[in-house]
Amino acid sequence: MSKGKEWIAGIDILKIISMLMIITFHTLGHGGVLDNIVFMSRKYECAWLLEIFCYGAVNCYALISGFLEANFRVKKVIVLWMEVLFYSILISVIMSMIFGWDLLSKEAWICTFFPVCTRKNWYISAYIGMLCFVPFLKIVIDKIEQKTYKKCLMIMFLIYSVLPTSIRLLTGTGDYDAFGIKSGYGTLWLIILYLTGAYIYRYQEKKKKVSFFLIGFICLSFITVLFKLGADKMNLQSYGNILVSYTSPTIVSGSVMLLIFSSNIKIKQQRVCKIIRKIANASLGVYLIHDNDIIRMKILSNIVAGYWNYSFVKMFVKIFGIIICIYVICTLIEIVREKLFKALNVDGKVEKLIEKKKLIK
Repeated sequence: MSKGKEWIAGIDILKIISMLMIITFHTLGHGGVLDNIVFMSRKYECAWLLEIFCYGAVNCYALISGFLEANFRVKKVIVLWMEVLFYSILISVIMSMIFGWDLLSKEAWICTFFPVCTRKNWYISAYIGMLCFVPFLKIVIDKIEQKTYKKCLMIMFLIYSVLPTSIRLLTGTGDYDAFGIKSGYGTLWLIILYLTGAYIYRYQEKKKKVSFFLIGFICLSFITVLFKLGADKMNLQSYGNILVSYTSPTIVSGSVMLLIFSSNIKIKQQRVCKIIRKIANASLGVYLIHDNDIIRMKILSNIVAGYWNYSFVKMFVKIFGIIICIYVICTLIEIVREKLFKALNVDGKVEKLIEKKKLIK
């Protein structure tokens, strides 16, 4: 959070909920549920309902970065890089000890030591890329007039979200990425969301009731679900996933509404606030652990394998159970990692190194 900004409980709650949502669609996707479930069955419909309601979670994290106007600091980037590298190496070594040292190829081991540069976690690579532009973005944000700022965001939404989606709807196929948006898997998209989040923080209108934004998120998610299932039912699978995208107008708008709703949540109990902050701060570690490619391949896919053969109730009970287990276990591991870094005074040593190399004044 930027220096001097008031802590908002709802934003940290959104971080927690968003990470649970990310684990959910990773479990359904990487776990193989969506690929193996009986087409157009009740389980299929409910699984896609769950998937789509969770899809905007990644957008929410980028919006939060803008809402809090995250700063670029050399120390922050280095410590973040070290955390990513820590988990990349640790998981690779442990999994190789369990499954054999031939688990990873020479190329995979090289990627293990360069996780950011090789997009082992695409969001982190894109996020660090975005951070490098933040000093310039903040100058623009501070200088630009609100009216011009709003118009720019509306034009970006039109060019990067509405028009590409519309063309895909008209053609039914193809990824017409004329502006290098990479379907939302890149730095440019995170920059756009950062600017959007910053605008919401500075100029959020208070005219509408907070419940309006939650209802808006639910309605937009249902529109996406109905479009997906409707296309599938008519055997137009090429159209089915057009709105199921980070850059889809319904997903983007829903994420924005979820951010506005969450930013208005207030909690006064200090003990509860402390717990929320602690759990929310561990979110990045949860992502780095559970979405590691080896964890996905050797653990998540094996645990979830066969879930789609269970009864409707049993399948979803097991899915929700594994989601909670993943979140709790990864959170505890991240808290231990934080304590280890603190005991080793990693932040202090990085700061001294930076000062010694004269990277900061």
